[in-house]
Amino acid sequence: MIRVEFLQRVNELRAKRAAFVVATVVRVAKPASAHAGDAAILLADGTLEGFVGGMCSESTVRTQGLRQLASG
Repeated sequence: MIRVEFLQRVNELRAKRAAFVVATVVRVAKPASAHAGDAAILLADGTLEGFVGGMCSESTVRTQGLRQLASG
């Protein structure tokens, strides 16, 4: 998802008052498939839209993001 589309999607979700979390990669260590600045939107159903890295990163983002959504 390119940055403009990403921000449009965030605005769309805000307009719908949908629950979501934005995860942004701030630092990486080799070997890594992600780059600093990569981002994803996590929806309340666990769907990730965007890219934050491989399976380990996605799993962590999903687990922690859903925890944050549950806490309000």
